[in-house]
Amino acid sequence: MVAEYSTNVEPVATAKVNYLTTDHLGSPRINTDANGSVTARHDYMPFGEEIDGGDGRTVGLNYGADTIRKQFTSYERDNESGLDYAKARMYANSLGRFTATDPLLTSATLINPVSWNRYIYASNSPLVLVDPTGMYVWGASLGGNATDDELSKTAEGAKIVKTRDMIRRFIEGMSSMVAEALKKGTISKDQASALMRAANAYGSLGQSGVTVEIGKVKDGVAETKWGTGKNGKTAAWTTDDNGVATPNIVVTFEGSITLGKVMHEGSHVADRNDYITGYNERIKELIAQTTTEADPTKLPANITMKESEMRAYGVSSAIAQLTSDGDSEVWKRGISESERATMIANKVGSLQLNGKIYDESKEKNK
Repeated sequence: MVAEYSTNVEPVATAKVNYLTTDHLGSPRINTDANGSVTARHDYMPFGEEIDGGDGRTVGLNYGADTIRKQFTSYERDNESGLDYAKARMYANSLGRFTATDPLLTSATLINPVSWNRYIYASNSPLVLVDPTGMYVWGASLGGNATDDELSKTAEGAKIVKTRDMIRRFIEGMSSMVAEALKKGTISKDQASALMRAANAYGSLGQSGVTVEIGKVKDGVAETKWGTGKNGKTAAWTTDDNGVATPNIVVTFEGSITLGKVMHEGSHVADRNDYITGYNERIKELIAQTTTEADPTKLPANITMKESEMRAYGVSSAIAQLTSDGDSEVWKRGISESERATMIANKVGSLQLNGKIYDESKEKNK
């Protein structure tokens, strides 16, 4: 549940906060006020067109228009055009298609012919999948702002492009992989949601928030951590002129790039994205004077490192199941769900983790 504020300008005395309760896709279905009273309800057709009236959906039950911009899958809706803002392009829920082509050519794959429709939304599986919002950029070790064409002019640059392609294919191909696995019954809906959460956390290439690097890491595999500011100290976020925070997350891979690595770290990225979302909502609440709790370490989304790792290894287990990886530490063919949970718990327990994903006192001293 997140807090959202009306687009109408209201005096402090009459300003109200709406709390949005979302479904599994992130679409707000029930909005409530500070007292828990329902202020609005929303139901959507599969591709996001809102269902207005009929079948018991009455004004008396609070169905109808409101002033909250977050609509289908939490896209912000432009009331003038009726389109949803999906960062890299606009989405037309009435058509079930984006209004512009996918700028990422590598999102089309031979194994999923439907992906060659460059306007398609969520691989035509809108009941279980959502499309990324757009967040990651390449770090210096992967060529920074240089284009693939520019890098390909040298042998060393060509190697970087191959690494980029590998990472892109894993992130952008997850949607079609999950859709196919669900059709075959290879994975559960919960596993599908966890996998898409991990993939969507990276988003699409071209916007800041998550920086992807290659290099040495502590465990020799991969790591996700907060980035650094201009002063060289750890900075979990950057803020714009309006005080809105954008996550500052760095994902570093060492050695070979595998699907399991990319999705495992994607789960950690998702946890940190959730924390920054919670931070922005808390700032709004402080401005609206609906809370006095200003300690960023006390946000509900500031989960423990152990909790974050449990989620990440849950994703790793799902990837192993999806790819029939018999060498996995957290999945074996024929295991029960309780046995899977034990394997994950044992693996996480061996890591001896402490603290939370954001610890202000520690971050300031790094």
